[in-house]
Amino acid sequence: MKSLICTIVIILSVAQASAQSPQSPLAPPKLPAPAPGSVKLKVGDKAPDFGLPNADGKLVLLGDYISRSPVVLVFYRGFWCGACTQQLTKLAQDYDKIKQAGAELIAISVDEQSYAWSMGQTTGAKFDILSDSEKKTIISYGILNATEHGGIAHPSIFLVDKEGRIRFMHIGKDPTDRPSDETILEEIKKVTGVK
Repeated sequence: MKSLICTIVIILSVAQASAQSPQSPLAPPKLPAPAPGSVKLKVGDKAPDFGLPNADGKLVLLGDYISRSPVVLVFYRGFWCGACTQQLTKLAQDYDKIKQAGAELIAISVDEQSYAWSMGQTTGAKFDILSDSEKKTIISYGILNATEHGGIAHPSIFLVDKEGRIRFMHIGKDPTDRPSDETILEEIKKVTGVK
């Protein structure tokens, strides 16, 4: 009888705790879904700093990059995305032009490190491709597309100057909505003053 009462008390306690908690502690976390078309950041805002592993597992810090030059952040959907592979391949071909214009380039997706490495090999990228598998940076930039593939980045470009301010941004409305490399180069030159 005593054990039956203890069992009932435990069951009631668990039921009450479950009723107060909106999500089971064993369930994967629910990702916040931004309102369609909404972006937390705007031109002139301070870019959220981050540290993410590159394809080789080395921690890359945004702050280290912007201390040397402006940085173009390219958020892409994933290794499986044909438009993303095309974009990164073209950026890899234009990387020397981006460097000559005075900027650096970093690409970021939710892909695990091994896929970031594969994307680098596939596209011929000489720039860092980072893994944001926990989606923290993508969320901090307000570009999480929580409705696809368990949460991926909207295809996006942010140009961050040496003071850490966003000077240009483009958030894609669909998988193919991306600025041209020429547009990115023009925006870099506006920041760096290179002709």
